[in-house]
Amino acid sequence: MYLGYLIRNLNADFVKKHGLNAMKERNILEYGKAEGPTPEQLYKKYGSWENVIYGSLKTNPAMDVIVWEENNYERRKNTR
Repeated sequence: MYLGYLIRNLNADFVKKHGLNAMKERNILEYGKAEGPTPEQLYKKYGSWENVIYGSLKTNPAMDVIVWEENNYERRKNTR
């Protein structure tokens, strides 16, 4: 599927550009572990499970690009 291909390529490009180690170092500094925050850390940050969910729905520029590309791909596919 095109979306999966796009996500893999965007992630690969990001990792090549910024480096996986840099992302892990940021996570360690911010969350204390390379994998990122635990649910408990997110609860502490946002104050409630509802806010954790809302926080996960915030706009993300990388996802905006992916969704825009997927929508354009579907439009082009349907006009052929």
